Amino acid sequence: MDCKRDMAAGDLAREWNYDSGAMTRMLDRMEEKGFIRRKRSQSDRRIVLVQLSEKGRALDERIILAAIGVLNRQLQGFSAQEVEQFKDFLRRMIAHA
Repeated sequence: MDCKRDMAAGDLAREWNYDSGAMTRMLDRMEEKGFIRRKRSQSDRRIVLVQLSEKGRALDERIILAAIGVLNRQLQGFSAQEVEQFKDFLRRMIAHA
């Protein structure tokens, strides 16, 4: 998810492989906790856009740092060549998804 811009709720559901009901429930909880805001698209009122709130952006930065730490720990003991090979495998998997 590109956290720097608003995204349509339907696009998020497709990107994360969630059905629309599960996505709505998750977004309800995130909005209740103050992590996101929802608003209608100006160009198409049927579309609901999701944006991170200030609280959500602050958490986003902490999550990224935590994820980097976890990945670094998990990749300890791998050579630089093995890490590059792993990244190549992941890129290929994403390209075929």
